[in-house]
Amino acid sequence: GLDFNGFVQVVQKTFSVLSNETFVLTTTDRIIVDADKFDKLKDGTTLYLLRKPNQVLPASIEEEINFIPHYNTLIESGTDEYFIEGQKSLPSALAQLVDNALSATAKNTGVRSIEIRMLFDKTCGKSAVVVLDNGCGMTSKQLNNWAIYRLSKFTRKSFWGSSEREGYTRPEPVRCSLNSDISYFGVGGKQAAFHIGNSVRMITKPRNSPDVHELVLSKDEFEKKEKNKEDVYKGTILNRKVYLQDIIKEETRKESFTAVVITGVCPDHIKYLKDDFHEWTRQLAHIYHYYIHGVDGNHKMDQSQKSDASPKIDILVTLREKPPAGLRQKNLREVQDDLQTLYINSAVDTFEFKATTSDGGSLSGTMNRARGKRDIFECFWNGRLIPYTTISEFDWCRWPNKSTLPLECFSRFSGVLFTNDKFRVNASKQKFMDLELKLRHKDTHFTPVFNVQKASKNRNIQKEFMQWLEKCHSQFDKQVKFLGYSKTVTRTDVPTKKLQHPWAVFSAIELDGKTYKAGDLVKSQRTQPIYYGKVNTFFLYGDHEGNVFATGGEVEITRVPEALYDNYTRTIPISKIDRSATIESIKRNIETDIDKLPEKLCVTWPEGNALPQNAVISAGTPLGPLAVEILNRNNKSISSRIQTGVQGGGIKLNVGLKIFFHGAKEVKQPKQICHFRAPYIPGHGHRFKKIGSLTNLGKYTLTLQAEISDNANNKAITSYGGRQLPSYEHKFTVKVEGNAEIFTIGPLNPSLCIGVPFSIPMQMTDFYGHPTKPPPNLQPVLECSDLEVSFETTATSGNSFTIKGVKVIGEVQNYQQTKSFDLKVTLPGLKKQTQTIEISPFPGNPHSLVVKPEVKPVKVENGNPVSFNVEVHDEAGNITANAKQIVRCQVRDFGIPGLKLAVTDCSSSGTGQIVTEPINLKIINGEPQMLQAKFDMPVS
Repeated sequence: GLDFNGFVQVVQKTFSVLSNETFVLTTTDRIIVDADKFDKLKDGTTLYLLRKPNQVLPASIEEEINFIPHYNTLIESGTDEYFIEGQKSLPSALAQLVDNALSATAKNTGVRSIEIRMLFDKTCGKSAVVVLDNGCGMTSKQLNNWAIYRLSKFTRKSFWGSSEREGYTRPEPVRCSLNSDISYFGVGGKQAAFHIGNSVRMITKPRNSPDVHELVLSKDEFEKKEKNKEDVYKGTILNRKVYLQDIIKEETRKESFTAVVITGVCPDHIKYLKDDFHEWTRQLAHIYHYYIHGVDGNHKMDQSQKSDASPKIDILVTLREKPPAGLRQKNLREVQDDLQTLYINSAVDTFEFKATTSDGGSLSGTMNRARGKRDIFECFWNGRLIPYTTISEFDWCRWPNKSTLPLECFSRFSGVLFTNDKFRVNASKQKFMDLELKLRHKDTHFTPVFNVQKASKNRNIQKEFMQWLEKCHSQFDKQVKFLGYSKTVTRTDVPTKKLQHPWAVFSAIELDGKTYKAGDLVKSQRTQPIYYGKVNTFFLYGDHEGNVFATGGEVEITRVPEALYDNYTRTIPISKIDRSATIESIKRNIETDIDKLPEKLCVTWPEGNALPQNAVISAGTPLGPLAVEILNRNNKSISSRIQTGVQGGGIKLNVGLKIFFHGAKEVKQPKQICHFRAPYIPGHGHRFKKIGSLTNLGKYTLTLQAEISDNANNKAITSYGGRQLPSYEHKFTVKVEGNAEIFTIGPLNPSLCIGVPFSIPMQMTDFYGHPTKPPPNLQPVLECSDLEVSFETTATSGNSFTIKGVKVIGEVQNYQQTKSFDLKVTLPGLKKQTQTIEISPFPGNPHSLVVKPEVKPVKVENGNPVSFNVEVHDEAGNITANAKQIVRCQVRDFGIPGLKLAVTDCSSSGTGQIVTEPINLKIINGEPQMLQAKFDMPVS
């Protein structure tokens, strides 16, 4: 193909654009086309040739587009069609393929054979679902028409161009509309095939033709064509001679046939088809009940009920698995437990009717056996069941207020409606489009049918129906035998006062061959809700004694389990006892209900700080936060409510938290220190915030209690149904003091002296004032204004911490006066780490002597004494006065014998004067003589 430059040259040539003219090529979205974008353009794209990108168009431009549906329209068309909430989709999908087969075999003169083959033995090839019939087959043109989605049989063309509608003849009316005209819309077969798998191969041989035609539709092939930009909706039909192998070894034995071979079967579908073989074959037997068994249905016991010969339709299901599972096979005629078979064979009488609509719609109906809680009528269209449309009732068969018949009579019949094709169904044939609307229209007329086929146009259907029902009630509804009469009572629970007395009380009844007595477990039916209960007593209105037969009567039951329903009693009509319920099924339901009861509390710690049982914690340790779930006996959460099935959602639950303080020694009446209540929060349970107020030392108990919330009185109820709601108890002790955070300084020596070691005693406490041990490796820091402070060591004993060998050095007042100093003590690491105390130290112990005058040498005239002033100083140079401070002076000169020792007492003032004896020396040549005076203070 052309590249961009070549394309531009073609454009210039085609539209006579001069080489010097400026122009642009754009898409219809005004996106300028360059070489890169040109390579991405799809064939058939419309381009503008403009002078500039924003040029106004001179006229309206037509753009050719192509809107062929995506192939998902075909392969995913059944995805939503077949999914009905709470229902399995495969039976309805398989039914679509059976519909096609029934239509194809409609004109067979012999046996109409339809087979559904499940080939799941992988040793023989890939899994497949095959539907075969011995019908008329399809020509290649008809096979082509089949492949076209939504091409109904009314819009198809033959090979020569004429409409197939021209050759379509609407079937003649037959009983129950069993006309096989149920392949209709050009949708169902393809929807069903692609719902089951991802590839379908149609193999067909038309009658009176030597050729077999094959067509394959495949999701993989569609994707491949789309990727290669080929026409997705174009394929090939293979026209070939009959094969002698494969599936199709049977081809040579059949004059005509069609085989639908579906591969790529979804694994979930395979599992369902294997595991639920009995269930889905039973559903198919239900859908085609009347095609299989004829217009009168499957009368197993009474063959005289059949009005015609059995139809010649065989629908055979085979399932082949890998050995040793082998082959399973079932003819739908052999199914004996589909719903219609059960209804028909349990009925004692029938009521038949017809209806016609203004547009030619016709309907026939039959009413027979009890349906229980289901809608009355199942609905059939052209003889096959439309499974998900039911009709509850018509006005003429509804219970009238003034009827003499009991209400339960109107739940003892079921019915079927057979419609013709004037009533529309959806493409998947799962629901009617307008059935109930048309049947309730004023122009629709219902008439009873007598003598099998004859409808009485002049008789009132409601009157005839009521007469029929009264006959059934009188002939077939059984009486109740009341046993064990005990007394006659007045019942105040009866709303009508005149009917409150007399009521005979009995202990047992016989009904339908069963005996029910006080204490037996029963299940109700047609009540809202359904009750499972234990029989207390039976009531029968009127004056009775001894054992009696009667209709009606009531039974008083206590709902079970009593713990769930709080010993709730209820009185219901005896007719509402579900006689089909087994003791096993009732007990299973009771067990299920027991699972609704709260059994235990599950406590978790969202922040991971779980508190073990009997833990010992420090004062002030925060507790929580806590999350609590209320569990049943299976450890499943039922936190929000006790689900009793009553309106309003059940009984709301809270959880209450209390903490009790027992003190250091156990006391009889512990003190409650807090109480909180937590409602249920979805996704979080019952949440309690962090509790941090536990400071007193001693034993504690935390209790959690499930409570019923009584909003009216704001009162917590801790029991229900005769038993306590679950609780939880957690014991712990606040015994360990908290970490040291505060210290107090004890009394100091009142006679502190400079340079004299002293100790600073301290007591450690936690944040709450509890004595506690000092932290390890504590290094105190001492500071004092105007004084030097030092210490030697520290000592720890219990809760005490002592700084030993503390000395202060500095100038103070004399012994007669005091001066205060601030001593700051810091213990690093504590929350309150610094305290300041006031000290007033006195001068310290004698440390040195100061002699005045200080001039050296001291001069004295010979023959005179010498005077000295003496001061006793402490370590810091302060004059100190202490006992026995005797200062001595010894003048020493080895040439002067006999000079007395001079002394003075400095004990009272720390000072004194020493006067020596006169100094008499021999002076030679007028030279001064040097003497030495020694001062000391003896140690006492």
